[in-house]
Amino acid sequence: MPLRSTFIPSPADVERYKRLRGLARDLNHRIVQTIPREAIPQVAEAIGRLHGGVLVLDSEDESSVLMDCCLFDWIREGKNLIEKYAENYPPAPGTEEHELLEAYLQAKYRIVVPQSRVPGAGAISWTYCQVRNSSSWMLV
Repeated sequence: MPLRSTFIPSPADVERYKRLRGLARDLNHRIVQTIPREAIPQVAEAIGRLHGGVLVLDSEDESSVLMDCCLFDWIREGKNLIEKYAENYPPAPGTEEHELLEAYLQAKYRIVVPQSRVPGAGAISWTYCQVRNSSSWMLV
């Protein structure tokens, strides 16, 4: 698929991404600490990773999927753990952490397939989402 956008991230875009990525790691760590003990085996069973009461993960990626499912898909009292975290530990409005948490609250499931890379821009790619039938830029 040819590159259909003229957007090329600037060095400031890349620096902002790196800063937000570091903040996101810290935020994720804090949110993961709120996962109730009973959530992990319930989610592991739901995604087929609990065998005979034993959690079986074949890769670090599967661990990430398990944690994401715990955070976004384990619903109690009508809310997932991201929504509960946002209620219990709201960041100051206008901060980058607030911006990140708001983005988490609006997260949508996607399966993306890289279509092309931007030469000299690192891991920036034009992607296509099979679930939503849409294309977009992704910096990974």
